[in-house]
Parts: sequence; structure tokens; C-alpha cells
Amino acid sequence: MNLRDGFLKRSVVSTVDQAVLSGLNFAVGLALIQLSSKDVYGLFSMLFSAGMLCTTLMDAVVGSAVTTMSSSMESTARHRFTGLGARIQWLLASLMACFVSVVAAICALQTNLDEPPLFVGLTFGLFVLGFGIREYCRSTLFVEGDALGVARLDTSFALLVLISGAIYQMIFSRLSVSGAMLILAWSNGLVCMPSCVKLWNAGFKPSRLELSQVAKQLWSIGRWALAGTIVGWVGNNVYVYLAVAYVGIEASADLNSSRMLLAPAGLLSAAWIKVARPVAGRLISQQDWPALKRFSFKSGLTLCTLNLGFVSVLLIALPWLLPNLLGAKYEKASFLVPLWGVYFLITSARDVGTTLLTAFGSFMDLFKHACVSLVILLIACFAFMPAWGTTGALVAMIVVEVYRLAFECLYLLPRSKNKLQNITN
Repeated sequence: MNLRDGFLKRSVVSTVDQAVLSGLNFAVGLALIQLSSKDVYGLFSMLFSAGMLCTTLMDAVVGSAVTTMSSSMESTARHRFTGLGARIQWLLASLMACFVSVVAAICALQTNLDEPPLFVGLTFGLFVLGFGIREYCRSTLFVEGDALGVARLDTSFALLVLISGAIYQMIFSRLSVSGAMLILAWSNGLVCMPSCVKLWNAGFKPSRLELSQVAKQLWSIGRWALAGTIVGWVGNNVYVYLAVAYVGIEASADLNSSRMLLAPAGLLSAAWIKVARPVAGRLISQQDWPALKRFSFKSGLTLCTLNLGFVSVLLIALPWLLPNLLGAKYEKASFLVPLWGVYFLITSARDVGTTLLTAFGSFMDLFKHACVSLVILLIACFAFMPAWGTTGALVAMIVVEVYRLAFECLYLLPRSKNKLQNITN
């Protein structure tokens, strides 16, 4: 494989794929803003964020570990390994869905929304199950270098969500939390069926011993990724819950509505990460340090340049976008969008370092780093939020991202490289 040409092609396809997902997330968020109350959108945003946590946890234990371990396997062994990993993922997703259904129902019971709490919990559990399955299917396709297959999967998902949403709107006059979750759950499950059949056949008739061995292998790598993911998610989302505590549930709607406009910036990095992680893993396994350095520099420069261009255009169009898309009840977004732009610019550069550390397998270092970052974030939130409210939450996030970028590039990455060289020499 021509690494440069192959990576460029997959990157372009993955970026287009993420543009589709970005457009879909924007459409769902806009529909909730226009067709529901601010409280409904606030609760949906918090549940969706929790659903992302569930999927990220499953990816840490299974998906990321499968990607790291299978990158150097030959084709037959890799297919078998990903098929066995799928069975573990399905079991984990089912257990996770049962647990979060109860939690979501309890949370819905504490609100004044005109929706049955049990239905909210059930639809949220189905959403987590479907989302977890689709994310694993995407990971296995990226392992195979099939970015086009990922794009087809996600495009089918987006189209199904839009069609289902249109039908739902024709039947009901308003969009509810449970209705939105049901649409997403149904669409996730349906588009994954062909991929699930292939994964089932790849891991056909496994013995308990074989599954147990694979589970132990995945856990040996994924346990630190799991711990780091939990702390990382808390660090990336605690500001919302603190803002809700200080300001009220409308703070969640303000923060998420303004962040929604920056969705392409975040998803651009997500597109790069999925394609880059297997490539970085191969370069590290070959200890091709000059190629890895060039790869990292070009990736960071490209991500920052594209995000800077997007943020600049967004800020120019902001005076028109706010009244025409969000409406008067989201007027605080005018102060929050520029801060989100700064945050995503720094994050795009930091994502390169984090992805390389993941490819090195430095999950314990990432966990410790995430713990320190969380402490810094909490201190910054308590320092800035009493006076600045939701604005203070974003300032605290930016401060932490600057620290994370500097510490990963200046200390953790050189340390991981030296450790690997000492082991192999």
C-alpha cells in the first residue's frame, strides 16, 4: 500500500463522511430547537452526551483495543479477531443499555416534561445499544482501511434518520426527547445489520476458551483506556453539569446550541483520528520516526488550517445565523460561539498528540494525564463560573486544553518514544 496516497484518499473520504454526520447532528439539533421547548432540548443534549460516554467506554474496552492489536495481524487472523471482538461488544452494549435505561428513566422522572419517564428510559437504552453497535462496525471498517465502507454506512444512517424524522413529524406535531431517541436507535440498528452479519460469520462458533482469551487480551490493553476515558469524559462534560448547577437547565441548551454551530470543527478531528490511528500504529511498530514526525506535523497543520478557515467563515456569518437558525431565546450564543472556536482550534492540535499516544499504547499515561487535567478544570470552573457563568465554563475548558497540548507534546510523546526504544533495543 502506498501510505501517503492511501492515507490521503481515506482522509478525504472520512472527512466527507464526517461532514455528513455533522450535517445530521446539526439537523437534529436544529429540529429540537425549532420544534420543542428549551427544557426538552437541554435534557436531550445531556442524555445524548451520556450516550456518547457509553459508546466511548465500549470503544475504549473493545474498539480501541481491537484496532491497536489487529493492526499488525495478517488478514485471516484479523478478521477472526474482529469477529470475536464483535460478540464481546454486543454483550457489553446490551448490558450497558439495560443499566442506562433505568438511570435515564429516573432522570426524566425528576423533570417536568410531558413524557412518560419509562418510555424515555427505554428509548435511550435502545439508542445506546444501536450506537454502540454502529461504532464498532465503523472501527472494524477503519481497521480494514475501508473508509468508503464507513462513508456508505454513515450516509445510509443519515438518510434513514432524515426519512424517519420526516415521517415522525407528519404523525406528531412536536418533537420529544423519547421520539428523537427512538428515531436514532431505529436508524442505528437497521443500517448495521449487513456489517453485523459479516462480523458474526467472521467469528463463527467460538469456544468459551477462545472468547475468554480474546476478552483478556482486550482488557489488558483497554483497562487503562477505560479509566482514562471515564476521567476524560468527565473533564470534557463536567462543565455542562456545573453550568446547570449554577444557572439552571437552560445553560445546557445555551452551551449545546452554540457548540452545535461548531460541530464540523469537532467532527473533522474525529474523521482524522479514525483514519490516522491504524496508520500511526504501523509507523510506530516499524519505528519509522522520521515518517511519524512528518505525518504528525502535516496532520496537525492541516487540521488547524481547516478549522481556522471554518471558524473565520462562521464568525462572519454569525450575525445572520443566530436570529435565523436559533432564534431570540438563544441570544447568549453570540458570546459563546467565538470561545468555542478557540477551544476547537486548540483541541484539533491536541488530538494529534492524543492519537499518537493511543497508538503507542500509553493508556496509563493518558489516564494519569486526564486525572490531572480534570483537577485543573474543576479549579478553573470554580474560579471563573461564579462571576462569568456559562462563559466562565468555556474559559476553563480552553485553559485545560492549552495545558493538555503542551504536556503531551513536550513530555508524554518523547517519553513514550524513549520507552519503546528501550524495550526493543
